[in-house]
Amino acid sequence: MQDKHRLLTNLGLLSVLAMMFVLVYASLPQTQSATVSIAPGTGTTKHATAVYDGGREATPPHIAGSVTPHRWHNVSVQDNTQQAPNPSRNHHQATLLLITLACIAILFCLLLARTTIQYVSAINRQSIYRSSHDKLTGLINRCEFQARVERAIRHAQTQSVTHALLHIDIDRFKSVNDTCGHSAGDELLQELAQLLLSSVRKRDTLSRLGGDEFGMLLENCPLDKAVQIAGNLIEAVGSFHFTRSDNTFKQGISVGVVPIDRDSTDGAVVMNAADSACYLAKESGRNKVQIAHPGNRRLQVRHGQMQWLSRLNNAFTDNRFTLYFQPIVPCASTTRHDKHVEILLRMIDDDGSIIAPGVFLPTAEKYNLAQDLDRWVIEHAMAWLARESACSHWPIRIAINLSAQSVGNQAMVNYIIEQAGLNAIDPGQVCFEITETAVTANLTAATGFMLTLRACGFRFSLDDFGNGLSSFAYLKKMPVDYLKIDGAFVRDFMFDPVDRTMVRAINELGHLLGKQTIAKYVESLEVVDELKKMGVDHIQGYVYSQPQSLDDFAQVLGPRLIVVSSGAGRKGIV
Repeated sequence: MQDKHRLLTNLGLLSVLAMMFVLVYASLPQTQSATVSIAPGTGTTKHATAVYDGGREATPPHIAGSVTPHRWHNVSVQDNTQQAPNPSRNHHQATLLLITLACIAILFCLLLARTTIQYVSAINRQSIYRSSHDKLTGLINRCEFQARVERAIRHAQTQSVTHALLHIDIDRFKSVNDTCGHSAGDELLQELAQLLLSSVRKRDTLSRLGGDEFGMLLENCPLDKAVQIAGNLIEAVGSFHFTRSDNTFKQGISVGVVPIDRDSTDGAVVMNAADSACYLAKESGRNKVQIAHPGNRRLQVRHGQMQWLSRLNNAFTDNRFTLYFQPIVPCASTTRHDKHVEILLRMIDDDGSIIAPGVFLPTAEKYNLAQDLDRWVIEHAMAWLARESACSHWPIRIAINLSAQSVGNQAMVNYIIEQAGLNAIDPGQVCFEITETAVTANLTAATGFMLTLRACGFRFSLDDFGNGLSSFAYLKKMPVDYLKIDGAFVRDFMFDPVDRTMVRAINELGHLLGKQTIAKYVESLEVVDELKKMGVDHIQGYVYSQPQSLDDFAQVLGPRLIVVSSGAGRKGIV
């Protein structure tokens, strides 16, 4: 395309230069010549050529001294017209030819200019089309769709009319990609785009928002009519079958509907509401229509999650996370002076406030960001452990929490081993805490994950043990070193005999299987004494220390941490 444009430009320049040359040549003065025979008084004859410039006589240079301009009556002139055509006629013909060439050159330049303008206009149209349309389906893209939604909002505000926005998500689309490849998925999107396009009114707008999501703007359409159209779309897609490589797939869609009226203020808000409604329709069993009502609590929860998702992404970009720690204190007196702490993640908000993980972790887990958080914690915790171990007099052991998304992931295994090698730390200093629910979600994968890392020297702790009914059944198969008793049993330990019995049973079972036990959420010295009597190995909770910044580790623990129980004069050293 660029070469063609360059060629047209060069031809235009050449034509302009040719036209200029013709015009300059045509404007030059023309000359005529004749042969002169002079017979002076001596009787001799001399020939000369007299040149007439513009009709004026000129004295031949070689006879200028013998003949004056006023005595040419003895001169006989032999006109060159006897040997050549008439000079004036030649000049006239040449002028006509040059004028004709000039006109042709001008005409060529005009045609070239017209062609160039058409060519550039076509390029601009193609560029505008590509910037506003989806390449795969030919539908308008998300940016253009949002601009049309904004226009619809302004129209609804000024004309008091109602439009509707539909957010459409294809169900089970991933199964097509996984079974037949992405080319089959692309073909399915193209066919569904045409199916949806043929199922709506001509004045409606259909857009591919991205991935397997479509948007539809229904102009001058009340809410009940929009719901009816959404139902028709579900029926149309439900009757559609996609066949590829001897595989037949039955598809479905989930639709979120949002009215656009005089109360609508922002296109992004409307589109987010439709997206949230579509998500709820998907959660409700697929092939459903969900209307986005302002007071819907489920939509409000979803909206809150989306806001937290944005804040999480910003925190990743700005590196606004920090690490805290809480000591894990042994109950029995020991000569060992190693320090055992649990590493805890915190997020730093825009205003500098510290946010606990219970606030943002549900959103991270829902939108597959938990594994990214795990990587951040592993990287920074191991780097801190390497620095602190180099200047500490006693060994330090840290416990790092892993999410369910990381358990069983081979890439995470490789990352853990890589970080331990980069920081040159002893794997025995690191214990990974995995919740019971994460293990039960995929017992085989979790077991293989732990066995691989335990072979490298890492340790494992089963967190929140006891909150699942299957805990006791699979515990003997789990390659863990510690059992962390669920804090729900410990919190009311002194007042609830059932909780006391559960703590005793978990502690005895753990010891029977050769595992150490840790009681967390311990908040009083009376509970500490009772746990010690039961033989619990370690205690963690506010009774000893609240979570504190890892930067203050040296000041908080120092060389020794003195733990005082309710018994007179009894002390523990960590």
